[in-house]
Order: sequence, then structure tokens, then C-alpha cells
Amino acid sequence: EIQNAMQFSPTADRSLLWRAFFKTILAGWGLIIIVFTFAIMISKRYATRFAFRRQAARAASRTFITPKEWLSLVLLIAFFALVLFFYLWTVSSGRTWVFSPSRDAKESHSFMADAFLHGQLNLRVEPHPELLALEDPYDPVANGKYREHDVSLYKGKYYLYFTPTVALLFILPFKLLFGYFIWEPTLTALLCFVGFAFSYFTLIRILKIGSIQPSLPTLLLSALVLAVANTVPFLLRRPAVYELCIAAGYGFMMAGTYFLVGAMTSEQRKSLWAQTIAAGALLGLCISSRPNQLFACGLLIIAFIVIRHFCFHETFRMLITSFGFLIAPIALIGISMCWYNYARFGSVFEFGASYQLTGMHPHQVNTRTPIYIPLGLYHYLLQTVSLDLRFPFFHAVAPVSPIDIPFPYFCEPTVGLVGFPVYWLLFVPLFCLRSIWRISPAFLLISVSMIAASLASLLAVSTGVGTTMRYIVDFSPLLLLATIALYLASRPFVFTMQSPGPTISRLSYCIPVLFTAVISISISMTGYSDELKTANRPLYERIERVFSLDIKEITKRYYPIPKVPPDVPWAKLKNLRIASIRNRNGIEQDSSGIFFWLGNEVTEIELFSSKSGVAHFTVGAYPGPSLPKSDKRRIRISSGQHSLELLINGPQENFAFSVPIQAGKNVLSVQPIDKPTVSKLPDGDIRSRLVMFKNLQLVKVTDD
Repeated sequence: EIQNAMQFSPTADRSLLWRAFFKTILAGWGLIIIVFTFAIMISKRYATRFAFRRQAARAASRTFITPKEWLSLVLLIAFFALVLFFYLWTVSSGRTWVFSPSRDAKESHSFMADAFLHGQLNLRVEPHPELLALEDPYDPVANGKYREHDVSLYKGKYYLYFTPTVALLFILPFKLLFGYFIWEPTLTALLCFVGFAFSYFTLIRILKIGSIQPSLPTLLLSALVLAVANTVPFLLRRPAVYELCIAAGYGFMMAGTYFLVGAMTSEQRKSLWAQTIAAGALLGLCISSRPNQLFACGLLIIAFIVIRHFCFHETFRMLITSFGFLIAPIALIGISMCWYNYARFGSVFEFGASYQLTGMHPHQVNTRTPIYIPLGLYHYLLQTVSLDLRFPFFHAVAPVSPIDIPFPYFCEPTVGLVGFPVYWLLFVPLFCLRSIWRISPAFLLISVSMIAASLASLLAVSTGVGTTMRYIVDFSPLLLLATIALYLASRPFVFTMQSPGPTISRLSYCIPVLFTAVISISISMTGYSDELKTANRPLYERIERVFSLDIKEITKRYYPIPKVPPDVPWAKLKNLRIASIRNRNGIEQDSSGIFFWLGNEVTEIELFSSKSGVAHFTVGAYPGPSLPKSDKRRIRISSGQHSLELLINGPQENFAFSVPIQAGKNVLSVQPIDKPTVSKLPDGDIRSRLVMFKNLQLVKVTDD
């Protein structure tokens, strides 16, 4: 809103924006300095932490750092700064580095923090009187005009079903210190950066336990894959209220794992107890941010007990003491969460999902059940990435299950772990687990416990009523850590030291890492529904011009692209008109009218309206030959922040749909959700022809 005010008001005060700009930059660099300073202070052998010398005792005895070690440190700090820059650029879509601080609450967690400032647990947003007057206010059809989406309605008051961790720890202190509510996308990026930093430090600790001394290029490649292979860039492309909670859980999980790994191998009592307390507090905050991480954190705690007992022969008394220091912060945070739930909803286990206002009735639909686990496992693990010649070439698409999807299960664009080649490296250590065990049992147990915790988190998110890409951040970081650590440990046993063994070893790690980085960054360019193009179209088009291929030159040898008729009689209304239709398959015309085929690519319909409202369309919708076994088609239509899914059940001559529009220019993105099963049609056409849209007409435009 501040940005819009500046565009139309030349007298707008820019001092607020510049102050926010400098605060953001200083906070980012300050975070980097704090993280590195903290890592150095807690280590007695700081030279070995960043130089990674082969002889630890020799490096620790020196009072200076060699130029080569300084170079390693400088490169790592520069890379961390680059990751922070990329995260902040992603959440802002490159529009501005001014992150719009506001004195008034304008975002979900800010509303919660504002309620706490005023001494209440319910939001300071009053429900619509018509909503409370409904016979069933949770009916998604009846409350559609009056509800606030994804909030909980209980006894006539609004609540957020998200936990208060983010609001209490970050937003509320920022408001008290600076007088402004922090822009939540900025906070999301910073929390993801904290998670990345601690995941890197955790990897260094694990490698040290296994006596693994990777080279500087290997460490940089590992840092790269830790920054992007966990799908964080995709999460940051649309940083809404959901993504902020996931980012907080990710940051706390990685920080807690860092201290827990240190406690597992600590030989000094004071260090052991200090790190167990820190690990317990951070894992407790992780659970309070993402309750579905309860089982994953529980498995990590069990691994701590097993490793301390079997690998370090901890006495029973010391084991109980360490366990008490670890579990006490978690229990304290858990009791606080139970009180918070009871104070709001009268139940210690009720977070608000039973009173949530969404497109599904909370009392008639079970939003979390083990029945959905097979669907979740298939989508989160086996869903492949879509590849075509359209920038950015790799795309996340709505998955199509091998079995019928039961109502109300939904599928958002998703790429499973199989779509990221770096996870394939996990199969390499399977052939040398015995050799790794002989070198360091603790190293192998820690890695296996991370895999088990990741699988527990995967099962937890798979019980949900839908598949969405952001949930991959819940379980992928731990699995990624274990994959990198185990693969680096297995390389000496898989590849010989004689030529060309070392070269093959480097390429076997470099190629999957770089390929994974390209895929992850590519799918983050579009997000769920072309967020970058919607938020900053000029920037997107500049990037597209740099990387795009000349599709016409490449594809003309396969099939001719139909030409657009010179005078297309698109329907016009007084308040709205269609300016153009951009369709990859072209626009065609026959004796019965004008039509175009919807394929895997997005079709863009450009509209101009003199006022905001709802545009109502009719179109002839006919299933195409690229999916011959079914005459049902699912289509997603997006307009700005609005998105809807349509079901076309067989040929329909007058298929109607409505889309909210804004005054001025609007771009509707239309894309089938289903995947084609036929790559080449009997007539030789290799185009994807899933749905035909014929004689698109504008019926009317209304105010609501």
C-alpha cells in the first residue's frame, strides 16, 4: 500500500521507506555476522571449523590463520551473503528492497501480535454480522461472501489456527522495539536463511564426527544444495501465512539439530548440558511452530539416548540427567501450548482446525486421516518435474494420481523428491554401510536417525487432506543432510583413488547438485501460478528474454503453429473487453467459430476493465484427444491473487465460469491440471490437446 501511494502521490513521505530499507540491509548483514561470530565463539578450535585442516591438533595449536584458510572463510561468507540476497529477492519478486513496515497490523500473524498487545487472544477483527446470523456459519457455500478465509470462528470471535510462536518471538518484539510490524515475507526469508545456516553448520559437525575432510569446492557445492534442494526458493515465491510457520519450523529444527548433534558427541559435562538445554528449547519451538514435527523430534531424542549409551557408554545416571535437560524445555513449551489452546477453545488439543472457515465444512470433512498417506507418499516422493521448451523449462504441475482421488483431497503443483537428482545419491551408501560403521558408528547412527525423523515428518504431512509443495520443507532438510553426509562418507569406498576415479567422484557429486539447483530455482520462478510474472512482469520478461529458446525455430520442424485470424471478433462489453489471447498451440477457426487448444502450457487471456467486479464467461469446452481414457478435465484459472479449479465433465457447449477482476489490466491464466497420456496423436500432431475452448464469450460483469 505504501508503494501504491508513492506511485500516485508525488508528495508521499519517502523517509519511512528509506529507514526501512537501511534497517533491512543492516539486519541482514548483522544476522550473518552474529551467526558466524556465534559459531566461532562456541568452538575452541575455530581454525579447524572453517579451514577444515586434515590435522586438527596442528591447526588448533596455531595462533594465526593461513591465507588459504582466510580465502575459505571469505568465500563461505560471500556465499552466505549471496543466499540471503537470493532469499530476499525471491520474497520481494525483485520489486523493491523496501519491505513496507507498517504501524497497523495488515497480515495474519501481525493481527495475532496486535491482539496480544491489546490483552486478548481473539483477533481484533469482528466477524460479519451476516455470518453470525447464518444457521450454519461453517457452511462454505453460505458463508462465502462473509467469511475471512482460513481463520477459526468460535463463539462469535475470530482466531488463527496457527500457533502464536512467530507472533510472540519475532513480530511482537519488533513492534515493541521499532514501533512497526515487520513485513512477514521478510521474516519468512530470514527464518529460512537461519535454517540454511544451521543446516550447513550441522553438516560440518556430522562430517567431523565421521572424520571426513571435504575440499572447499565440495563444501561450496554442499552449501548450494542445502540452500535450494529443500524447495525453500519455491516456498519463498509466495510467502503467505502458511509459509511463515513452515519457515519458523525449519529454522528451529535445523538449529535444534545442530545443538543436539553436538550434545550427542560432547565429552564435557557442561558443554553436554548446555547443548541439550539449547536443543530442547529449539526443538520445542519447532514443535510449537509445526505440531506435525512432534514425531520427528521424538525420534531425534531417542537417537540421542541410543548414541550416548551405546557409542559413548554413558552411565544410567548421566543419561537420565541429560534426558531431563533435553526434555524439560520441550515439556514447558508443550504445557504453554496446551494452556493457550484451552484458553481459546476449551480443549488442550484443539488448535482451531475444527472451527476453520475454508472451502470445506470443518465438521463434515476429516482433514487429517491415515487414509491419505498413500496419496501423499506418491506425490511427495514420486511426482516428477514437468519439462518443456517454455521458460523456465522446468515446472511444478498439479500431480495426477495413479488412483482415483477421493473428495475432498486436493492437489497443488508439486515436484516430489525424485525430481531432484541429489536425493538419488542416497542409494550409493547402501553398498558400503558396513565400512562406514567400522569407521564411525556414531556418524552412521546420526545419519540414519535423521532419515528416520524425515520419514516420520513425511508420514505426518501425508495424512493431510491435500498435496502442496510447501510441505516438502517440513521433511526434506533432514533427509538432505543425511544424503550429503552419507554420500561423502561412501566416496572413498565406491571410487578408487587411481585415475579416473577422483574425476568420476567429483563429477558424480557436481552434476546432481548443479542439476538440482537448476530445477529448484526454475520451478521457483513460476511458483504455484506464475507469481513472479504476476508480481513483476517486466522483470520476468527480462529474465525470460535472456534464457528463452527460439521455440518457433525449434518446433517448426515438428508441426506448424496455426496463425491467429486477422480480425477475431472477440466479445466486447461496456465495462470489459478481451484484448488478446496468448496460447502456445495457436488460435484456429472453422465454420462453427474460433477455438484454441489448452495443453500443458499456460494460456493467458488479457482483459481490460473500467471497474472492479466479477466477469462472467461462457465457452464451449470439449475434452481433447491427448487424454483418451477419460472425458473429465480439471482446469485451473488464476487472476491475480484469486484461483479456482473447474471440472469439465464431458463435452459442454455452454460451460460457464466467473472470475474476479480489478479495474485496469487483468491477465487470466488458464491451464489444465490433468496430464496428457498420448505424446503423439494419430494425425501426427505432437501438441498437447487436452481441452478445446470454443467461442469464448463475455456474458456480463457484475459488482460482486
